Amino acid sequence: EWWKQLDCRKYGAQFGGEAAAAILTGYLRPEIVTLYTRKADPRLIMEFRLRADPAGPVEFVDRFWPFEEPDEQTVPLPLIYADLVMTGDARCLETADLIHRRIFDGPV
Repeated sequence: EWWKQLDCRKYGAQFGGEAAAAILTGYLRPEIVTLYTRKADPRLIMEFRLRADPAGPVEFVDRFWPFEEPDEQTVPLPLIYADLVMTGDARCLETADLIHRRIFDGPV
């Protein structure tokens, strides 16, 4: 639940995957917190006492699109959808369906 206290924009990051889906839908409890950023900010790591662990519940992913500093807490909807589908996990796939509907039909 620590991630709910994080304003990742302060660190030049945005939530993706399960955490982003949880924020947008309130439907999913994330097992993995994905943060898209150009570089993991040491202040974020220190403030939230994150440690390197390849199997840990936090992942930093390179923010590959050309936007400046993020205005939103979450990455764009299609990327959230892709992150969820990529897991292959049933609960993530169900939430991906909600995100898919939001993309094409409007807010869920």
